Amino acid sequence: MKISELVSERVITCELCGRGFVVRNNLSRTKRCPECAVVIRKGNKQEGFRHQQLFEPRKRRVSNLDTLVREAKEYGLSYGQYVSMKAAGYKITPRNRTEGINPAWQEWKEKMYATVAACRARAENHGE
Repeated sequence: MKISELVSERVITCELCGRGFVVRNNLSRTKRCPECAVVIRKGNKQEGFRHQQLFEPRKRRVSNLDTLVREAKEYGLSYGQYVSMKAAGYKITPRNRTEGINPAWQEWKEKMYATVAACRARAENHGE
């Protein structure tokens, strides 16, 4: 497209007042004359933006990660411990304040270490 094709004058009628006004760009999407545009802009500054009046303000969403981190802290676990126990299907109980370690986490940890030890023993005996 040539520059001479872009710069040409055309007459558009204003949506609000119906007067014609000249636009010097073929790509312009102007729908209101300059006088009506000024009135609308001033009105929006005084009353607030139209889209804020028409729609209610957005609600802040809490991400799933934030929720999981908060739940993990309530049970006295780290995020990784909490997620791994949930994935394994354990029922997570609150931390016992006297022991300092969550009993469900201790049980899961002992079971996992026993499984790893059994796999190592099996691998060592496999060559014999």
